Amino acid sequence: MWAGGLGLKYRFVFTLTAGRTGTEWLRRLLAENLGIPAIHEPLEIDDFGTRMPDIRLMRSFNDRGNTSLIQDFHAGKFAGLKHQRAYAETNHTLGKCGLVENLVALGLGGETCLVLLTRDLFAQCLSYLVRRDFTNATIVWQWYLHYAYRNIIVDTAPFMFLDDLGQAVWYAHEMQARLIYYESLFGPQVKMIRCSLEQLNTPHGAGALLSALGHPGTVRLPPPANRNVLEDEARFAERLRQGLAALDVDIVAMVRSYIARGRRLDAVR
Repeated sequence: MWAGGLGLKYRFVFTLTAGRTGTEWLRRLLAENLGIPAIHEPLEIDDFGTRMPDIRLMRSFNDRGNTSLIQDFHAGKFAGLKHQRAYAETNHTLGKCGLVENLVALGLGGETCLVLLTRDLFAQCLSYLVRRDFTNATIVWQWYLHYAYRNIIVDTAPFMFLDDLGQAVWYAHEMQARLIYYESLFGPQVKMIRCSLEQLNTPHGAGALLSALGHPGTVRLPPPANRNVLEDEARFAERLRQGLAALDVDIVAMVRSYIARGRRLDAVR
């Protein structure tokens, strides 16, 4: 395990999460309580393709696996962090294009903690729907996952009856599956802490996470961030409730089957 000062147990803190799960709020929690550099997403022009995955990287990993393009991106990103004594980034795109595989390959597993951040499924999906996040392919390619990718864990068929809601709901389940997948295959190599936004929004839940990272002191909870309330939220909410109630999928079984068949997210077959 890393022992680099500041009283923290890990040099790097990243997230594995779906997005719209409280990542900006988590960044503020880490920055305000740990006193370390903590960013949400590097979004300057020159960051894309170097510090921040761009559409090409996101699509390449999920259609082609951990290619040299993906490996070079992560090697360059971590090379840029080599002088940081401690660093946190809650950017949810990294975990969807080879973050875990490459930090392990680079020998950084023991220095890293991954926060597996979840949110109430209904609230998470409703956020995607009211923002129309899945109505434009370029948004899906840059920030989420497309259900037409060659390498996915969750079968899309059970979600098709949801029509225009289907891809957003499928994505939320695919990310549930990916958290289970990474816990199963990489849990012994990288510290992973699973927690929900609802838990972290309490002093006890936030304190438990911060203590696990090496900060047992007083907890300061930031105010809510990035909330969206639109006029047609009620209309989406009723359809979503009905759709989730009718959905019958076993995510754990899908992950087990995927792994048992020799499938891997970093190696497309």
